Amino acid sequence: MIIKKGAMFGLDARIALAIFGALSVISGAALYSAIQQSQVVGYVAQLEELNKAFEAYRLDTGQDMPLFSTSTTQLDLSELISSSVPGWKGPYIAWDNISSGGASNYFLVGEQRYYFNVWKDTDWGYDATTPVSPENCVANEPCVLYISLQNIPTSLVKAIDEYVDGSSSYQTGNIRRWVNDTIYYKINRKL
Repeated sequence: MIIKKGAMFGLDARIALAIFGALSVISGAALYSAIQQSQVVGYVAQLEELNKAFEAYRLDTGQDMPLFSTSTTQLDLSELISSSVPGWKGPYIAWDNISSGGASNYFLVGEQRYYFNVWKDTDWGYDATTPVSPENCVANEPCVLYISLQNIPTSLVKAIDEYVDGSSSYQTGNIRRWVNDTIYYKINRKL
């Protein structure tokens, strides 16, 4: 009589491999989610750091930062690094990579660009169907400061909006979207 051994071991091994494969898929998805969440938190922390730098400048000098020389909507970010304004106690931020040219004035951190923009306090933004442009400030009308973050992965735009606002609405709330890779973080401050 011949006894066949090993047949059950092969079946057991296949079952074990299937279980380990399923666990790998589950843990891989969880790892991806955790990595994405850490990127979202990192971007929001950078936006908050810029907000605090603006606030410190404002408290020390008693005034808002001036507009960039060739812009009607962008603040002059170099004021956070160096300034002759009375009361200035900066630098207010460790970033010193400011790029200026034409109507642009921004911090460059890796591939990301950060701007300070001032616009009218209205609902605006870009969704898939109806883009609504921000409106320039007019004297004696409430305006709000937005910190713009450009060149972020488009997969993170919605995640940042949901993290900050609790929902994804690109035309209202504190996160506004404009084009695919640009968000604006509304600082609840009237200028």
